[in-house]
Amino acid sequence: METNKNIGLSICLVNIFWREWNPANGDEEKLDDEKLLKKEEVQELIDILLDLIRKNKDNNSLLRVYELREVLLAWRNWSQNGPQEWIEKTLEDEQNIPLFLKSFINFQSCQGAGSSFYTSYAVINPKEINLYYDSVKLKGTCEKLLAEKANWLNSNDIKILDLFVTNFDNADNMFRFLGNGRG
Repeated sequence: METNKNIGLSICLVNIFWREWNPANGDEEKLDDEKLLKKEEVQELIDILLDLIRKNKDNNSLLRVYELREVLLAWRNWSQNGPQEWIEKTLEDEQNIPLFLKSFINFQSCQGAGSSFYTSYAVINPKEINLYYDSVKLKGTCEKLLAEKANWLNSNDIKILDLFVTNFDNADNMFRFLGNGRG
């Protein structure tokens, strides 16, 4: 199974160019002569990356690419046929769930006033999952897997499932507290 595991890095770079033509979050659009690439050049890069996404999907290696979360977001933004169907099919196999969730883990640290100690948090925000899949349904499946103690789950898989289930209801509050813009 050949894959381009670094496709996420390429997508992050092209996303910078794409954002120049599609400003977000109240950003002002630059004048055409201030943009790094022409709109047609950006579209050529996007088409190449969408082709790489399809190739990784077709050879069943997409789940293992670096920065899967960024790959899925780009796929959703750049293609009329977004990742929902692939995710539905992928998550039908419950053994893929921990690897899928792992790509959505966010690590945050905060320091108390006057303290030299940091508190670190790992959280999976259900709102991010909801862009692609029903997070309540996924939580139910994770709870079932944890309760059944599926024999294929390793200790890291259990930690990931537990992280998602345990913090499900307060993940959004944790993101707001930590000031993460994704929440």
